[in-house]
Amino acid sequence: MARLRHIIPALLAAASVALTGAARTAADFFTTAPDSVMPLLTGVTRLDMCDYHAAGSTRASTNRLGGHSRVTSQSPLLIEYELTDSATGSVALLTAGNDTVVAVVTTAAMPAPDSEIRLYDTSWRPLPAPAALPSYTDWLTDAGRADIERATSLVPFVTYGATFDPGAQTLTLTGGAEEYVAPSLRGEAARLFRPQIVIRCEGGKLRRL
Repeated sequence: MARLRHIIPALLAAASVALTGAARTAADFFTTAPDSVMPLLTGVTRLDMCDYHAAGSTRASTNRLGGHSRVTSQSPLLIEYELTDSATGSVALLTAGNDTVVAVVTTAAMPAPDSEIRLYDTSWRPLPAPAALPSYTDWLTDAGRADIERATSLVPFVTYGATFDPGAQTLTLTGGAEEYVAPSLRGEAARLFRPQIVIRCEGGKLRRL
C-alpha cells in the first residue's frame, strides 16, 4: 500500500498551500511527529492509521496502551483521529505570516470535552500558548460579569472542546459549563457563560472574534 508521504506534493498543489521549507500536509506532520508529541502512537502505527483511512478501511490500529486508534478524516491541512475510546486528537496547519504553525489538539471526554492545545513550528519546537486563548472571565457573558460570584460558585472552571478549520484559519472553542451543573441549573449557566469563542489567525497572529 502506498504511503501518504508519496502523494503529499500532489495534494498540496491541488490545495495551493505554500508552506515554509518542504511542502508537507497535516498527515505528514502527524506521521513524523516525535514520540514526545504523540506518546501513545508510534510512527509506524500512525503510518498504518493513515494508510487504512486512505484505503477506505475502518480498521483500527493498536496504541501503546493496547487500545484502538484510527484516523477519522484527513485533508491537506487537517487530520483528525480517535486516540482512545475516550479521547480524540487532531493536527492542523495554520499560516502565521510567512511561516506555518502546527497545532496539535488532544480532547478528552469528561462529561464535557476538555481540549489541550499545543503549538509547534515545523521543526517541532514548542511555541508559547497564544494570548488569544480565553481565561475564565472571557467565558462570562455580560450577566456573568455582573454576577461573577454566582458564576464562580455555579461553575468554578470552564473546559472546552477545540476544533480547527484551517481553510478559514479559525479555531472554535465550545464551552462545557452547562455539562457540570444539574439539569435544573443549565438555563442559568447558559445565561452566565458564553457557549463558544472563535479565534482567527490573521496576519500571523491569533485574535478572538
